[in-house]
Amino acid sequence: MSGFRAYFEDLKDAKLGGVLFLSSDESRHLCGALRAQKSDKVDVFDLSGTVLECEISVPSPKKAELKILSRRDLKDDRPRIILAQCMPKGKTFDDIIKSAIQLGATAIIPVVSERTIVRFSDGKDRLSKLEKWRAQIVEAVKQSANMLALKIFEPVDFDDFIKRADFFVPRECARIVASLDAENPKPVLSILDEKNPSGVCVLIGPEGDLSKEEYKAAYLAGFAPATLGDSVMKSDVAAGFSISVCSAFFQKKSQ
Repeated sequence: MSGFRAYFEDLKDAKLGGVLFLSSDESRHLCGALRAQKSDKVDVFDLSGTVLECEISVPSPKKAELKILSRRDLKDDRPRIILAQCMPKGKTFDDIIKSAIQLGATAIIPVVSERTIVRFSDGKDRLSKLEKWRAQIVEAVKQSANMLALKIFEPVDFDDFIKRADFFVPRECARIVASLDAENPKPVLSILDEKNPSGVCVLIGPEGDLSKEEYKAAYLAGFAPATLGDSVMKSDVAAGFSISVCSAFFQKKSQ
């Protein structure tokens, strides 16, 4: 693995011995901010699992030219750890994306629930947010070197998420909702031990929690109520904690 990493939108047609020209943003970051030089090796990725080892031919901060030395098509055999996160306010969701990649999540579904403060004016607004989040994923991949990147969905309303749960959540995945509503919710790990799934989807509510009606809909859709402990956690902490527990479960299971 090379010391430098750069993003290229689509590498499916890249060929050994060929040449890549990085975008102006990637060139500026690689050759400007990081000061990469001619002949330095760079891992170029496209978020689909393709990674090219390249060598810098022209270290330009405007349009860097790279020669393709080798290619790896990574197989994504990770257990599915899907976070269905009701949108928190401010920049908290940005932090959730970064930590989710580092902790081993494979997908995030941004959910707009009844008490979600963040709202989207139209489809264009949703797509604009999605592009921003994808850019953040690229930066997080560069930092973590986890080339099997996090998949992020377009924001979806809570009712649509529940109605289309079979689309968002593969059949082999357990369904869990962090619950402040249920009388005797079980710990996340206990639910995973009982179900012994090959994947999991965890639903986390917004700052004001899910409504009674939303909890009922989640339970009817097969989401088991879970406790995250005695303390009421902030959204980003709850997300990180849940992903960590699920990652630890699957790591132990694979041993």
